[in-house]
Order: sequence, then C-alpha cells, then structure tokens
Amino acid sequence: MKGRSSSSRFPAISMKAILRNLLLGGVIIDSDSLLMNLTLPALDSAKKWRWAAIGYLLFSVGYLLTGNLHLRAPTVLAPSGLDNFLPFTNWTIWIYHSQFVFLWLTFYLIQGAENLTRVVYSMALASLLSFGVFLIYPTIILRAGQLHSGLTASAWQFLYAVDSPSNCFPSLHVALAALAAMGIWREKKSAGYVAFAWALLIALSTMTTKQHYFIDVVGGLLIALFSYAVMKKISGSVRQVYR
Repeated sequence: MKGRSSSSRFPAISMKAILRNLLLGGVIIDSDSLLMNLTLPALDSAKKWRWAAIGYLLFSVGYLLTGNLHLRAPTVLAPSGLDNFLPFTNWTIWIYHSQFVFLWLTFYLIQGAENLTRVVYSMALASLLSFGVFLIYPTIILRAGQLHSGLTASAWQFLYAVDSPSNCFPSLHVALAALAAMGIWREKKSAGYVAFAWALLIALSTMTTKQHYFIDVVGGLLIALFSYAVMKKISGSVRQVYR
C-alpha cells in the first residue's frame, strides 16, 4: 500500500483476473497496462475537511435512501456457525460507534494529497458499489433486543433511530474502517498498526452487536480491497496532477 501502483503489491488477494476486464464507466482497466480515458481530479489536502463534510453528507443521503428504497423485498440472512458462536455483547455498541471517531481521525492524520485522494475515492467507490447492492438485493438481520439502561441503552436507541436494518451485505462499517486503516498505514506505519487493530475491533463489534453476520464482514472487506485496488490503478493518472 505504498509507492507506485503495481499488481505485485497485492500478495494477499489476486486482483489480476478481476481488473483485466473490468468496465468502469466506459473505462477499461487492465492489470498489466493502464488503458483509460479518465483523469480523476486531485483533492487539495488543505481543503480536506471540506471534502470530509461533503463526503459525509452525500454518504448519509445515499445510505438513507438505499436503506428505505429497494427493488425487491429484503432477504433475511441466516447466521453462520461463527455468528451463533459469538454472543450478543451489549457494551460493544461503543466500539461500533467509534467508527465515526475513527473516520474523522483518519482525515486528521492523512496529510499527503495523493494519499487523501486515493482514500476518499476508494471510500466513494466502496459506498457506491454497496449502495447498488442495497438497492438491488437488500438483506436484513433480525435485531437483538436492547439490554440494560443508561448511556449504553441510549447508544442503542440512537443506532436504531438512524440506521436501517436492511443495509447488511456488504458491511460498509467494515469497508470504510478497512480503507481508513489503509490510508493511515500509508501515511504513517506506526499509527497504521493501531489503525488496523481498531478496524479489526470494529469489524468484530459488527458481529457482537448483531448488526452484521460474518458474510457481511467478508463482503465489506472484499469491497474495500477491490475499491482500493481500482483507485490505486486509476491514481496513476491522478498522480500527474501533483507533479
């Protein structure tokens, strides 16, 4: 996740076959040679908070729309063996909610314009792909009951008030946390270790709060890796803007 784009930089997952024939908005991306007619505008890091606010607003609109507008009735997901093994843990709602702090902290830590551009565009692509799935094939999980009272109960009430139960697969919570960790890692390795640990805890909390099942977590991670890989390829043309 550092330096120039190279297909050899993805030892954990092979994107070659996927990227070779990917058609994205009329742009063909080949894993060996970059053949595209699209040039993405670079984002000015001095205006990153403006981009963060605009991005959050657009994301909220898209998430709320696809949470309530579906082309078919939502499918109820069945838990896997791992989902049945993991208990519902009431207090992990705070780890789940820490996603918001994590994302804003990501914008604070990322200083480089190239890294900022790649992370923002990757998050945008991951969100758009997920919104498409939410619209075409919505899924739902039967929510666990709220336990106890006080601040933790308020945290659950807030979640259920703003979050649709049908935006399950893929988990955008996981996708965005993973992309944020990648961006922080690329900016500063020492902070990246903490960021990946935080992202892992967030992913785990999506299952212990029973907001998501394991398949949603896997889907979110794949969306994140795919989006980052695509933007890493495209950023070859973006990079020309910086230099």
